Amino acid sequence: MQRMLELFILAGFFVGNPAPGAEGTPSGETKAPQQKTTGELARELDALKARYDKELKALRKELEELRAQSGPGEEEELKALIQSAEEEANRAEPEEKLEEKTFKIGGLSLQALNPEISVVGDMVTSFEYQGRTTKRADFDFRVLDIHIQSYLDPYSKLKAAIPVTEEWSKLGEAYMTRYDV
Repeated sequence: MQRMLELFILAGFFVGNPAPGAEGTPSGETKAPQQKTTGELARELDALKARYDKELKALRKELEELRAQSGPGEEEELKALIQSAEEEANRAEPEEKLEEKTFKIGGLSLQALNPEISVVGDMVTSFEYQGRTTKRADFDFRVLDIHIQSYLDPYSKLKAAIPVTEEWSKLGEAYMTRYDV
């Protein structure tokens, strides 16, 4: 209770004292918005109403001019075009109409059937220089690994590795993973 009384006294002090720069203060330049009289507020409101009415009349006049320029026949012409388009669409023979296509869940797209292929190479090169007389360069191709993986169906996946050398190529390893539903 004591706290509320203190707050009311403090609020009364700030409301009762004019703001700096308001009339009646030493600087005396303008009134604060809270200190305007009812008459001043009514005059400002009347001025705003007059400006609003003037702008509203100008906009209504401009709208009427635009309606007069467009002419009454354009709306009927647009309605006639829409109606003729609808009649033409309804007149189409049954074999010309598009059939609705339904997509089934779980089917693979053709892109999913393409395997993922990666290539890894293992090769070594060396260069020897001994003085001004001997130069020797060597290149050794060890192996080229081809890795393939692809989904066989939505529940199984195949992975394979095929090593290729200069003399031979064979299936290195292959395994299939089955995802149970």
